[in-house]
Amino acid sequence: MIIGNSISPFGHKKFFGGASVMYAAFVAANTGVTDPTQLGAIDTLINDLDGYGLVDKNTPANSKIKFLYPFVGGTSATHAYNLIDPSKFQITWVGGVTHDADGITGNGTTGYGKTGYDPDAEGVDPDSKYVFVDSKTQGSVDGIEISTNGSGTLDEIICRYIGDNLTWSSVSSGSGSIKGTTTSAEAEGFFGVSRLTSTTGFLRRDGVTLNNFTGVASAGNAPFEIYILARNAAGSPTFFSPRNIDFAGYADSFSTAQHDYLDAAQTTFNTALGR
Repeated sequence: MIIGNSISPFGHKKFFGGASVMYAAFVAANTGVTDPTQLGAIDTLINDLDGYGLVDKNTPANSKIKFLYPFVGGTSATHAYNLIDPSKFQITWVGGVTHDADGITGNGTTGYGKTGYDPDAEGVDPDSKYVFVDSKTQGSVDGIEISTNGSGTLDEIICRYIGDNLTWSSVSSGSGSIKGTTTSAEAEGFFGVSRLTSTTGFLRRDGVTLNNFTGVASAGNAPFEIYILARNAAGSPTFFSPRNIDFAGYADSFSTAQHDYLDAAQTTFNTALGR
């Protein structure tokens, strides 16, 4: 993880104060998050993301990040809200998911979340997208942390798959088409997979690139909503994850530097929450 505000040697980080449209919308949505420390962390997160150019805090619809779940507040209700626009893509929780101050934890058999975000229906460019998740659980599991799958194409991350003890990911591509070597301890970390062009991109954990891929052709968007803690297999949940995750989302294509900016922002946010 990257801690501190010195991530960018190029002056990309900007600092702002005061309420923003994005923050005001989050508060006005009656999300159930009322703790001053948590609200302060949300405000700082928004300002950091805006400073890094990853969101537009006063015109949220122009943000690179399309949905972001900070899993703050400790309940199924507070964990459902999308920070970018709380009126859209609220998660519907199904089965056994534990909600607490550390985020969400699946039971590995029935628990998952339905985001309502269908990349195909939203007109996402299949050659320009980025999927991310922060895992707090070590070891290999037979489950998927974030996923949509259908018509032969997937967007998903498996932090470490028990089948071969590798990180698996896909972005407009087939299952496990983009893999990376990780240790058991490294299944805990901030993962992002980005498609940069129709054939290239990267898989990154924290500040380390696990795979700079070339020749993995884009197969378009899966026409199904994204699930959290399970794979959406053409409308049916499978591969339920037992991991604890505290931050997840979906965006337009990110560079490796932008991945690291987001990692810095989520690290600051989660540190403020004591997790």
